[in-house]
Amino acid sequence: MRALNLILEREQKASRRGVLVVIFLNFMIWFFFIALTVGIVLLWGKFIMEHKLAEIQERSILVRDSRLTLGNEIRAINAQVSEIDKVQTGFIQWSHVVSELSSQIPVGNSLTTMQFDINTLDVLIAGQSLTRFDLLALEKKLKSSPYLTDIKSPLSNLLFPFNIAFTFSAKLNLEL
Repeated sequence: MRALNLILEREQKASRRGVLVVIFLNFMIWFFFIALTVGIVLLWGKFIMEHKLAEIQERSILVRDSRLTLGNEIRAINAQVSEIDKVQTGFIQWSHVVSELSSQIPVGNSLTTMQFDINTLDVLIAGQSLTRFDLLALEKKLKSSPYLTDIKSPLSNLLFPFNIAFTFSAKLNLEL
């Protein structure tokens, strides 16, 4: 059996065009919605990435600032340690030197002053001796001390036979 088509050919072409237009419009609508969805997703992704970038920049600034602060604190501590090291290298155990020198004072002598100049290593010793022999014994002991060198005794130390106020000058020897 043959199919009868009672629609004019012009109307059939128009109908086909209408179907193509509807298909094209549906395609365009779907394309628009897909493009809109992709655009929204990309825009949302851009917003999130900018937010994360701002957080990372803020953290990096905080890290940099804390690192600079820490670096400054380390420099300050190093400077203090250097100063402490300078003090420690120049430290002299005075108690040991004074007790050693004091233990060498013979009977009949008493010390009133022991002055040390750390810059020039000069030592000034002053005191009283009962007799001239006590003074000479003290001078002999001081000359035998490993802590003193270049001991000088003025002649005024020997002017009186009794109750002599004496002074000695010397150089301190710290290389023991």
